[in-house]
Amino acid sequence: MKTKSKRILACAMSGLMVAGAFAGCSQTDTGTTTAAEQAKQTTAAQKEEATEEVTEAPEIGNISGTVADDGPVKLRLFGQVTSYTGIQPGWMGQILREKFNVELEYINNVNGTFGVLMDQEDLGDIVVWGCYCEDYQTAIDKGLLLDLNKDNLLENHGSYIKANLTDSLDDNMAKSGGVCYGFNGSCSAENSVNAEDLFQEFDVRWDLYNELGQPAVADYDDLLQLMIDMKKLCPVDEKGNETYAFPVFRDWDIYNQAMTISLASAYSGSDFDLFFMKDGATGEVSAVTQKNGPYYEALKFVNALYRNGLVNPNAKQEDYTVVSDDVKAGRYLMSPTDYLGRDLYNTDEHIAENKMMLPIMPSEAKMPVRCSNTVGNRGIFTIGAKTEHAELCMEILNWLATPEGTLTIIYGPRGICWDVDADGYLYLTDLGRTYNLEDRYTEITYDDIISIYGEGILMLNANVWSYSSQIPSDTAGLDLAEGQSYYFGRWKNEQGEASCDLEEAWRTYAGCNSVDEYILKNDNSLYMPYHEYIQLPESGDIASKYEAVGKVVVDGSWACIYADSDEKFEELFDKMAADADAAGLEECYQYIVESFK
Repeated sequence: MKTKSKRILACAMSGLMVAGAFAGCSQTDTGTTTAAEQAKQTTAAQKEEATEEVTEAPEIGNISGTVADDGPVKLRLFGQVTSYTGIQPGWMGQILREKFNVELEYINNVNGTFGVLMDQEDLGDIVVWGCYCEDYQTAIDKGLLLDLNKDNLLENHGSYIKANLTDSLDDNMAKSGGVCYGFNGSCSAENSVNAEDLFQEFDVRWDLYNELGQPAVADYDDLLQLMIDMKKLCPVDEKGNETYAFPVFRDWDIYNQAMTISLASAYSGSDFDLFFMKDGATGEVSAVTQKNGPYYEALKFVNALYRNGLVNPNAKQEDYTVVSDDVKAGRYLMSPTDYLGRDLYNTDEHIAENKMMLPIMPSEAKMPVRCSNTVGNRGIFTIGAKTEHAELCMEILNWLATPEGTLTIIYGPRGICWDVDADGYLYLTDLGRTYNLEDRYTEITYDDIISIYGEGILMLNANVWSYSSQIPSDTAGLDLAEGQSYYFGRWKNEQGEASCDLEEAWRTYAGCNSVDEYILKNDNSLYMPYHEYIQLPESGDIASKYEAVGKVVVDGSWACIYADSDEKFEELFDKMAADADAAGLEECYQYIVESFK
């Protein structure tokens, strides 16, 4: 399992990866001839005319796209999200020239730039915003952004965007006074799941589980027995310390016992926020103090672990740093999260010894799978109203939104960095793996020109699609098998050989080659619609009530964990519920229900 290399690429994508917003140029609608073809066929007379029409801009020069003396159309992109200034370099610059006869020049949002452009009443050919801010609304009020539906621009030149980014387009229209000026970035196709959001799972010491004969696990009772049996096989960790089942600690506890609510969520198919849980199937919101609810059941399980010697009696005094070190040393036998399970334990040394933490799925559990935001949430791609090349702008944006464009932006040129096999499955080439997983500053040869790969990526820092979105079934002519993701870590051809015999045994058990595949395709996984997490007011009555109820829940949860009998557990849980009610739980409930809506 290539966890390390996957995370390298994820980091690179979050900071360096870019996708789409450009301005292009076209002259007039000429029927079936695209704006890109028109740009390539620009005549000397058109060059002269276009040059004469440009007016001088203060400091930063001409804004609207012009035709350069050597042929390519020179376009300006003003971006609130880019730190780069100048002409798009490297292999991506060459691709844009080849496909669209375009030379792209970035203008970043340094102090005063936006004001100069506003005074000039020309924001350039393409404008990429960071958010729906006051500057965005001011540009609309001054008529400086183009209505994408004017003259059927979107329908005729942005057909892929129109067909596949409907939620994003609708959101832009709703936030822009009923006019569609653009679309949001970081969108996801329906039922997509970000790699970062797959963190809940039942990781267990799979070497011990395998040694026990892979016993069936249905519910919390079976998990308890499994932990008892595992501890008999492994009573101490690598440092000679007593082993325990479950890593609980105090320093993440603000509104709940953090590891317990994560377990409750993983088992019940619920999302959680603060001291509330939202059922993934029904959408019903309940408090963690609900008797026989998901948190109650998980807390009761943790208490049963404690009474069987499977929770560290000093856990309340420990913090994440101590616990994470203990996970690495094999002190814990299970975890409801990957970041306190396999991410820490599965070192090269442990794998060489055929020791790993890997997930199982209790048959009564419902693993929550949080779907990504189809609306998008970073970067707003628009076209400047003063551009003379609206059709080409739209065509370039449209290409960047297609699978071919998106894969090129993420991984590099097709055929050099990535490609599609005979069955329609994506794969990285050897060079693609080098550029994306090892050294981005290695030389790349594209069209007989040598440059540095990392210096040639699209210099925008905003994506049309989330890098772990599913690829839409509409592949715009790219011959792809269905059900693939833009994230290479989920590609069939990128799973590689098992890292050891134990992982091979897990793959046979799971019927999958990766943990992502195991969770995403499991019958017990429950796909949940996207929602934003709750933003509490910083002060005021409701903020005070949340703080008070949170303290009650955290203190009460720890008391329940350390209860010495079932009767004492019930007594302490009932007290926590009553104290939470007295501290203002009902007011907090009404606030969060409205927020979830």
